[in-house]
Amino acid sequence: MTAIAATVEVKQPAVSKMVSKFEGMGWARFEAMQNDASTKHVFLTQAGQAHLLDVQRALLPDYMAMMDGWRDEDIASLTAQLFRLVDWFDKNRL
Repeated sequence: MTAIAATVEVKQPAVSKMVSKFEGMGWARFEAMQNDASTKHVFLTQAGQAHLLDVQRALLPDYMAMMDGWRDEDIASLTAQLFRLVDWFDKNRL
């Protein structure tokens, strides 16, 4: 939850509430860590993955066509560069 909160820049209680709502909708599941029961990881369920894909298709209808023909290595490289850019913005925001 802490990593999600930091990534989307909201407080952890808000993330916990939303993820719990997603769990109730069948889109996410919690899994406690074996060595620390107080720490939980969040995973998308198959229904959550399907919903995410629907949302992505609605927001970016040409995304699949744009990525057609891209090799996995190309997508990984683009992703790494985008994370680098986001990191720069995070460090240099006013």
